[in-house]
Amino acid sequence: METASRNTIMLEIEGKIIICNRMVLTNHSDYFRAMLEGNFVERNKDIICLNEIEFVAMETILKQLQNRNHIIEEENILSVLQAACMLQFLGIKATCVKRLQEILSVKNCLQIWICTEYLSCEEGVCLKAKHLALKEFMFLKDTYDFLALTLEQIGIELVAMKTILKLLWDREYIIEEENLLSVLQAACMLQFLEIKETCIRRVEEILSVKNCLKIWLYAEYLDLKAVHLKAKFLALVEFMSVKDTDYFLELSLGEIMNYLGSVNLQCSDELVVFRALIKWYHNVSNKNDDFILKLLHCLDFTKLSQADIHNMIAELEIERNQQILNILHYVKMSVLKNLFDMDSEKAANLDGFKMIGYKQFIYLYGGEYHLGRGNWNRTFYMFDLIKEKWIQKDSLPCARRHFESCICGNYLFIVGGTGPFRVIRENIFWYNLSDESWSEEVELPCYGRQLKCCPFDDKLFVLNINNKCGYSFNPDSKTWTKLDICDSNNVLPYYSEILSVFSYKSSLYIKECKLLELKLQENRLVIVREIVLMNVEKNSCQVESVLCNNMLYSLNKQFYKESNEEVIFLESFNVDTFEISYIFQNTSDDDNETFKFRPSLVIFNVLHQNLVDGNDLVNDFV
Repeated sequence: METASRNTIMLEIEGKIIICNRMVLTNHSDYFRAMLEGNFVERNKDIICLNEIEFVAMETILKQLQNRNHIIEEENILSVLQAACMLQFLGIKATCVKRLQEILSVKNCLQIWICTEYLSCEEGVCLKAKHLALKEFMFLKDTYDFLALTLEQIGIELVAMKTILKLLWDREYIIEEENLLSVLQAACMLQFLEIKETCIRRVEEILSVKNCLKIWLYAEYLDLKAVHLKAKFLALVEFMSVKDTDYFLELSLGEIMNYLGSVNLQCSDELVVFRALIKWYHNVSNKNDDFILKLLHCLDFTKLSQADIHNMIAELEIERNQQILNILHYVKMSVLKNLFDMDSEKAANLDGFKMIGYKQFIYLYGGEYHLGRGNWNRTFYMFDLIKEKWIQKDSLPCARRHFESCICGNYLFIVGGTGPFRVIRENIFWYNLSDESWSEEVELPCYGRQLKCCPFDDKLFVLNINNKCGYSFNPDSKTWTKLDICDSNNVLPYYSEILSVFSYKSSLYIKECKLLELKLQENRLVIVREIVLMNVEKNSCQVESVLCNNMLYSLNKQFYKESNEEVIFLESFNVDTFEISYIFQNTSDDDNETFKFRPSLVIFNVLHQNLVDGNDLVNDFV
């Protein structure tokens, strides 16, 4: 009997076995990545049974993954597309859609229309197939594909055409409400413009809570923006009533996500949204595990307490569905649980440490518990976002707190800071992220605590602003290169508590009350632009700043007289537009705890898997 090795897995489809490479599946399919790397029972199985997938379709997908030039046979294309959609092989799906556009003809347009509409594929191929089917009715009515249509599919189009013919003879003919949208659709497709306008006026007259969902989707599909927005608005504000209508249960997965996932959905209780999702889910006949994760993305978990999560898990319907239970436990852990799982009193008193994100990892290192007691954090912690657990890596070779730190290439640098007996350390050392090893200490080329660092030109850059210079470090040769700052107009500020230094694109930036852009020219840093910044909080102290794409986020603290405490505020600075805004500022609460400054507060950037759920592209391609 065939067996699977650690690197392979066996898929059972229609009673037949296919041996697949695990890495190939997880690299090309979000479905298999979640199944084989997540917290699912299939992860440890040698044989996984796939239902509602044709053997030849999976066989074709594997051939495509091995050879992108493999031609998918026309008789298999729709079953391959369906399998690619269900198993989330997005590259294969795109190949199938492209192939369908190439082979679309009168003979296959009905099949392609019905299949792509059912799978909620790209509108282009679905609309082309539907348009061709409507135009070529006289030919299609005698084909096998036409005879295979359900009565409902036939009835809608025939009634629509019959109504249009009546309207051509009698403009006063009243369109029956149950046929109105199908008549509107046919009028749009066949360009009966006068009948189209008649239908639009009638639709706006009958728009109500009972039909707003259906009208919204039809109008959006037909690109009738005015009607679409009116119906969408009504559906969003009347959610509490709309969720109980019959058409709510008829929505597709994509449609239910667009509806319940909207930020404009009017509902004060997120548990009500959750129960509506579960009600819809149990009404769907053709579903898979991926539906659950996508549905849960419609919920705003910031509005749910831990008690709400327990209530969701305790729902009778959920207790019978292990997939939902697993995901809710995941959400409960990743959203509502403290990220760093350690003794709360010990964590609250950790001071002078750093947290930094790198790929799918978060590193926590350095610092001291209760300053002055000599209880140093020498452990180098790493949190794996994929595996969702903390890992203790090698210990720091040197105790250190209140230091500067950044990642440049494969190196995590620790610059300066305070060591045991409160001695200022005038050196750097680094951690090689590739071979997981620590370096020896290397002396800094300048002295003092008023230093800032950032990656610049793929190297560590240390700014000594009071001496109007910076230093670039090469870890291979362990050498420093001094870069003088050309400040002919004397605009360079002195070191202050609100100073930030960062690199963006090919420039180095120094931000204080002004923004200075510097370019590297012949081993000198030349100030090429000076911008006075408005709305800068001068009477504050920066805790930390971090660059995320083109946004610089600065966590600051200042004394807030109303609470008689140091409180935090979060500033965002757009490097492209030079606009400053505040995510929260001058904020207090009843117990003065939420925005109170604590030494254990940090800000860092990280890429989380939830951020790549959608297909957001650099450019939108038509």
